[in-house]
This record gives sequence, structure tokens and C-alpha cells, in this order.
Amino acid sequence: MINKNIVTLPMTPQQRVWLRKKAFAPLVVFIIGAIGFSFLFGFVPVQILAKPNVSFEMQMFARTLIFLLLVYTVFAFVTCWRHIRNHLADARQGILHVEAVRLKSKRRRFRSGLRYYGEFEKVGSLRLIRDNRETYDQLAERDWYRVIYSPHTKYAWVVQHCPTWLESIYRRF
Repeated sequence: MINKNIVTLPMTPQQRVWLRKKAFAPLVVFIIGAIGFSFLFGFVPVQILAKPNVSFEMQMFARTLIFLLLVYTVFAFVTCWRHIRNHLADARQGILHVEAVRLKSKRRRFRSGLRYYGEFEKVGSLRLIRDNRETYDQLAERDWYRVIYSPHTKYAWVVQHCPTWLESIYRRF
């Protein structure tokens, strides 16, 4: 559902290409992981079950590994699908939302590299992707910011501090 009160800007061609590239990166990891995981938890247990006179405990162990493989595959597929869908939706629509919002909190997460996030009042959690460290260090909680972000992936492309005269206008809302 699109809110008609939100100001939008068109994406640059470089932003759209960047989103498309980012969309399929987890697919490569998923395929490589699925092959290795399938061999370890699929091929080996099947070989155990194929042998005659295998103990009950060993059969249960093999079946448990096969079940874990299925759970992992479903979880990984759903995660990859959501990632690809969100990135391609933003790239296809080609719009960025522009809003003036108040920063509730900021945080750093170390997940395959250091990532910076800001929690904003109306838009939720946004990942800072441009000039990460400099932008993150300048953010002050409870201040107003003009945020330009992708609606599906929640990437904050630009975060600018609002001037004091503009801040007084937004406080009324």
C-alpha cells in the first residue's frame, strides 16, 4: 500500500544497478551452501541407511540429519526469496521515499562486516549505506532528519539533519 502523502524521488541508474547486483549475491551463497550441506547431511545419511544391519540409533541419526537438511533448505530458500524480491521490487519501481523523521535510536551490528542502522519514528529501522561511519557518528537521538530511503529494502541513501526552522514545522505533526 502506497501512502500518497510521502514525497518520492526517482532512483539514479547507478542505484538501480546496485540493487540488482545486491539481489542475487545471496543466491550464490545459497547454491554453494546447499551443495555442501546436501552432501554432508543428505548423501552421508543415505549411505548409512542403504547399508544392511544398521542399528536403530544410527537410522534415527541419519533420518534426523535428513530432516535438518530439509528444514535448512526451506529456511534458506525463504530467506533468499525475500531478499531477492525486496531488492528487485525497489529496482523495478525506481522510487525513493523522502521523509522528515525523528531518530529514536542508532546501533551497530557486526554481521559479515560492520553495519550501521538508525531507528526512525515513522519509517522504522533503516540501514545506512552511504558514508556509513561519518553519517552514523553525526546522528543524534531525538533530532529530526531528512531521510531518503528505499521502501522495500529499507536502505537509507541520504540522511541529513533538518534545520531548526523546519524542525518546528514537523513537531506539530
